Parts: sequence; C-alpha cells; structure tokens
Amino acid sequence: GLLQTGTVGRAMKIKGVLAATGVSTILCIFAATTVLSAPASSDDPTIPTGLVVKIQSSTAPLIRVGSNSFYPIVNDFYVTLPSDVTEYELDINGEAVTLAAQDGHFRILQPIRTTDSLHLNWGGRNLTSAVSLQINGPFNLGNVNFDFNKTELTPDAKMIIQQMARQIASLDFRGIYLVGNADNVGSDRVNLAISKKRVEKAQAYLQTQLEKLGVLDASFEAQHMANYLAKGKSGVRSEGDRSVTFLLYPSVNV
Repeated sequence: GLLQTGTVGRAMKIKGVLAATGVSTILCIFAATTVLSAPASSDDPTIPTGLVVKIQSSTAPLIRVGSNSFYPIVNDFYVTLPSDVTEYELDINGEAVTLAAQDGHFRILQPIRTTDSLHLNWGGRNLTSAVSLQINGPFNLGNVNFDFNKTELTPDAKMIIQQMARQIASLDFRGIYLVGNADNVGSDRVNLAISKKRVEKAQAYLQTQLEKLGVLDASFEAQHMANYLAKGKSGVRSEGDRSVTFLLYPSVNV
C-alpha cells in the first residue's frame, strides 16, 4: 500500500532591517529556523521519523586561498529509519538523488530550491513519506581580502567571488549582504573611506558575475565598517581585517 504523510506549507516573506551594528545584527534577524513544509508527526515505530533536509552553511571552507575563503551551502538529510528498512531512496521532484553518508546524516550532492518536492521512498518503493525542508540562514559565503591600503580585488579574490556567484545562481535565495572592513592602521576617516571602496568593488564584481549567469533579481545591502570589526592590534597591519564578508539570506515567497 501507499503511506503518504501530510505536508503543511505557508506563504511568507522573509526580510529584515540591516542596522549599522554589523554582521551580528543580521545573524540575529535570520537566526530562527524557517520550515517551509513539514511531514505529519507519528509515533509509529514502523515508519521513518525525523525526516528533514537542512539547507545550511558549511562549517568548513571548500576553498581557501591565503586569507580568502569560500564556504558552500550544503543540504543535509536527517532520518531515523525502522530497523527492518534496508532499501530507501530520497527523491526530489520525482527524481532519485545521490546521498553521501556523513556523521549521523546524509549529504545531498545537488542544489535544492525552496519549491522542490522531497519524498523518501522506502520498503522497496512501496511506501512514501514526505520530507520537510528547513532553512538555517543566513548563509556565510566567506570573505575576500585586500592588500594594504588597496581597494582593487586580487585574482584570488575574484576567483572566490566567482565561486560565490555560482553558488547563488544554483539556489533561489537572492538577498546578499556585504560588509567592508579595514585593519587598525590609519585614521578613522581613511579606514571608513577605504572600507567603502572595498565593499563597492566587491559588490560590483559579484553583480557582474551573477548577471553573466542569468541572475538579474539579486538584492544587495552593503555596509562599510572601517576598522570597527578589526581584531588586529592598533598600528599593526592585518590582512584578515582588510576584507569584505558575504552573507546570503532568504528573501523568498513560497
């Protein structure tokens, strides 16, 4: 027979106010988990439970070149299967996907969009359970860094931004938040101006790369923080502080 758990969806518009307090502000705004659909709960030990795919930032960079880094967005599938279930398959829009076993869950090796339909087929494809989709944003895409007293993107920085653009184009999240920073060398006036130029250069390059990939609906918010977020000592050059950081956040209608 066919067992189909119910799904619950709701329309939403996710957005927030980007205050001048920096990255920590947007993290607070979007820290709450958004569940776009959820299977009906069950206490029956003979069916899979805890079925959820979590869209979230990787905890480790996929690419790191010098101080530049790119963190991919990953899709992790969690499920508790009955002890007698040996055959199962996760389908997205009716097509089976490849799963890679991780510590306590599975990694889905393809992008997922918020409009996708996810189901677990189990027991030789005779039984089907709906799978919920959970967005754990905002997503940290990484950062690019700059030479001392410079605002031009290095070749390594451009390569990292190109990776970010490909990641964004594969998803349906279009809210992009950038923060330009400077180190603790120089006056406040100089650091404010240089962090502004850095974030402008990074945004312009990312926007160009997205347009090349057909993404024309991205929404940008940018701040320049001078050396407000710098971790280096005063008067000491710090490449890690001369940066632009990138966050991707949900701004979707479902």
